[in-house]
Amino acid sequence: MGKSRYIPYGYCIRNGEIAVNSAEAEIIKRIYTLYLNGKSYLEISRILQSEDMKYSINVDWNKNNIGRILHNERYLGNEKYPCILDKTVFC
Repeated sequence: MGKSRYIPYGYCIRNGEIAVNSAEAEIIKRIYTLYLNGKSYLEISRILQSEDMKYSINVDWNKNNIGRILHNERYLGNEKYPCILDKTVFC
């Protein structure tokens, strides 16, 4: 059987629609702030790990998760995904 539908970090399905997961959206904004303040992908992942935050249930943060978030244009919003980030902070 194939993989279930993939919803990017920061989003969830609510009432059959893609919606912003507010707790994850705050982490996304924090990741961008840390990156724009000069932190590397690895440094950001270590900060989140030190605060005992998980990327998902059994997955810790790593530089690859951070990179995917920093380059995901869906966070700017489009016809399918609600906006999480302002265009001025997108990398």
